Amino acid sequence: MSLQNSMMAELKTRVDELKMENEYQLRLKDMNYNEKIKELTEKFIQEMESLKTKNQVSGPCNACANTRANIHTDTHTQTHTHTHTH
Repeated sequence: MSLQNSMMAELKTRVDELKMENEYQLRLKDMNYNEKIKELTEKFIQEMESLKTKNQVSGPCNACANTRANIHTDTHTQTHTHTHTH
């Protein structure tokens, strides 16, 4: 029976070693994935800021510019019509 106990103790030790190695590998993967997420997030934020700056420099989109022009025309027409009615 002592041989059997000895073998069981060795197997238990080996299982514990494998568990620790597995946990270590999982921690490494987590660290690598977290670093990758951080890099991608930073890149995404930089791209967003770049697009915001580009949009501000190039001005509003055509639809926005047309809407503003229509509002200006309507306001001007109302003011002009109001002036002529007096």
